Amino acid sequence: MKLFPSIMHDLAHCDLHLQPLLVEVTTNNHSLRDSTNIAAQWNKLILKSLSQLKGSLTGNVVVVIDTLDESGAECMRTTVLEVLATYGTELPTNIQILLTSWPLVDIGEALNSGPHIYARLLDAIDMELTMCDIHLYVSTHLKCLCETFTDKDFQQLTVKSGGVFEWAHLACDFMCP
Repeated sequence: MKLFPSIMHDLAHCDLHLQPLLVEVTTNNHSLRDSTNIAAQWNKLILKSLSQLKGSLTGNVVVVIDTLDESGAECMRTTVLEVLATYGTELPTNIQILLTSWPLVDIGEALNSGPHIYARLLDAIDMELTMCDIHLYVSTHLKCLCETFTDKDFQQLTVKSGGVFEWAHLACDFMCP
């Protein structure tokens, strides 16, 4: 699984001070990048590199792990969730992790395991707020068509989405060159 190597790679692009630390960690352990030991990847690639950083990453950082439910076998997800639940508190305070997933039992149980974890079902979010967000997304992404589309058209697309961002995303991709 390349989740934690990918996260560290992205963090190193956000803060150039991390690049030499990442090189040092991977030079001393060539197999770490391709290792199936997810806990070792987390501890050595992320925690060790971040702990050696003089100061902290610039600004607040949100690491998005999207659709964890589609990331492979349940045993792999379980390990990732255990690592995040157990060692997530060791991240610098300016780094937060946003994890998205369908509400699967194993993921729900892991997300209820620690006081530092805030789990929220999207069903609990007011549909009106979702529709406002979708309208903003549609009108922003289709501004290239503002001579053809009016705000009324953007509103119709928002309504047609039925509150599903993926529908709005695909519609925008289809219409905008």
